[in-house]
Parts: sequence; structure tokens; C-alpha cells
Amino acid sequence: MSNIRRKIIKRVKKQAMPYIKSALKTGANKVSEQLLIVADDLDQPIDEIMEKVGNALKSGLIAAGQEIARNQANTR
Repeated sequence: MSNIRRKIIKRVKKQAMPYIKSALKTGANKVSEQLLIVADDLDQPIDEIMEKVGNALKSGLIAAGQEIARNQANTR
């Protein structure tokens, strides 16, 4: 790989890292909030618990994506 490509990749990585970290934190916080709600009632059938865990992961991914979009909108 040429020296110019390395510099470009390094620069993009450096600029993107704060956005990625922020999005991961937001997504992880959302997942943990949802999982705490699921853990409150463990007397539910396992199918319901697994569905709620899946939904918690989905909402965390959505929150992370929204955070990235929000950060991109704020930089323009």
C-alpha cells in the first residue's frame, strides 16, 4: 500500500473514532437499560425473555445508528 493511502486511512480512522466511540456508548447504554427491564421479571416463559433480549439488542443497534447520524448532521 502506498504511503499516501496509509496517511488517508489513518486520517479517516482518527476522525471517525470519536463518532464510533460515542455511538457504541449510546448503543450499549440502550441495551443495558432494556436488559435491566427484562431481568426484573424472570418468571416469564423463556420464549418471551429471549424475544425481549433480541428486541433490546435491536434497539441498541438503532440507537447507535441514530447517534452516528446525529453526529454527522452536527458536523455539517
